[in-house]
Amino acid sequence: LGFVFGLICVFVIEIVQPVREYSTANAMFAITALMACFWVFEVIPIHMTAMIPLVAMPVTGITSSELAASSYWDNIQLLVIGTFLVDIALEQVQLPRRLVLLKLL
Repeated sequence: LGFVFGLICVFVIEIVQPVREYSTANAMFAITALMACFWVFEVIPIHMTAMIPLVAMPVTGITSSELAASSYWDNIQLLVIGTFLVDIALEQVQLPRRLVLLKLL
């Protein structure tokens, strides 16, 4: 249901063209509507829904793939992801447990 509703929204937006001055604004509005439908109805997993602009924006000619991808990978985001990866690695080797046992003994 959500997939069909999302496609209907895209087609209606592309036919009606709510913003006459900027055609790329209509394309971005259609992508946003598609993502909103996919998110609300959970057509695909949320993390995959978030990646739709990486494919759709270069295909529709809104922007280049480099510019679209650069908004996903900022220095702060890489820092947060790196912190999570270090945390996962520490949990894998059970460092918190080892520290507690060392402290208790």
